[in-house]
Amino acid sequence: MLIAQTILNSLQIAAPCSADWAAMGGDEHCRSCAHCDRHVYDISALHADEALALIREKEGRLCLRLWRRADGTVITADCPVGRQRLREPSLRRLPLEPSPSLVP
Repeated sequence: MLIAQTILNSLQIAAPCSADWAAMGGDEHCRSCAHCDRHVYDISALHADEALALIREKEGRLCLRLWRRADGTVITADCPVGRQRLREPSLRRLPLEPSPSLVP
């Protein structure tokens, strides 16, 4: 997991997308974006190893929804504290950097 997390933390968002996640159809892991006609995967719903496997499977050509902690760490399902902060409205005020998508 440490290697996967290190790779995820180094992701750069080439062209952030402004499409609204809430307006997309799908579930907490994957939704369909009508704007770009692609699937958008929520990294925070996956374990780090699963997220890295998905990126490799898609050869980096995918859209991602991800969140970063203030220290730059990408939040995954392996991070229970970060995941809880994303779910609780009272905790969302704490510093997290949204990085909506990765578009090659």
